[in-house]
Amino acid sequence: SLINALAAQTDRTNKLEIRVIESEQGKDKTEHARRLVNQLLADRLQGKKIHPHCQAFLLETWNKILFQQMLKHGENSDQVKNSLAITQHVIHLSSGMMVNNTPSFSQIINPIRERLLDIHASQKQVTRQLSQLQAAIQQTSVEATQGSLTYPTFDQTHQEPTTIVDFLSQKDLESLDTVLFSDLLKQVEQLTPGTWFQFTCPGQPKQLCKLASQLPLSNSLLFTHANGQKAKTVSLEQLASQLYRTEAVPVHNGPLLDRALRYATNRLRSEMAIQTTY
Repeated sequence: SLINALAAQTDRTNKLEIRVIESEQGKDKTEHARRLVNQLLADRLQGKKIHPHCQAFLLETWNKILFQQMLKHGENSDQVKNSLAITQHVIHLSSGMMVNNTPSFSQIINPIRERLLDIHASQKQVTRQLSQLQAAIQQTSVEATQGSLTYPTFDQTHQEPTTIVDFLSQKDLESLDTVLFSDLLKQVEQLTPGTWFQFTCPGQPKQLCKLASQLPLSNSLLFTHANGQKAKTVSLEQLASQLYRTEAVPVHNGPLLDRALRYATNRLRSEMAIQTTY
């Protein structure tokens, strides 16, 4: 009975863990697409003086179009590449930076309309957005010929990527052993699913979690509880910093309960084997 109950519990745990992993991988893909689209638009707008309405159109409406295409077709698809080419044309037209290969707005209005129809159910809404965009581009063209463009410069240089500084205190940084931290980060990168960790946070009870999956798109790790439910998601740098502060300790023999049940089942199997020999 104990063996059957343990097998049933293990099966339920494994199925729940698989659902959790699939769900987190889906979220990871979605968040990666969102970050990538934001970065692609920011890189193309950086340092440009662009009409405020055109900027809002690109960062809101066009962002949704690129995000949808990224999820559906992939970042290297022709659909995304073509939409990025249109993005660049709109930026040139709405910033007065005309180059030889920049088409007129009338030449790209139909491809823009087709993409707007993918995210808007109302034809009236599409027509209104196209009219507003066209008016803004015409205004930019007139002001550019007069040399009177006064639009604010798009700037996102203040946004810094996440580093170990975000996970270590000033005291930790002052005494940081960079060689040791580098070794810990390499070990974290090579971790395999199934490794158990004991996490200790100040003021909270100790938490025993299993590394269920690596999420490569977000460069993070998914941990689950012994029952298969999600425990937490941490970045590689965050886990390395927790290992550095001994707030995370690998436990290679599994949870105490699992070890106790394994011992009990082995004892039962041994006794059954002895009984069958007589």
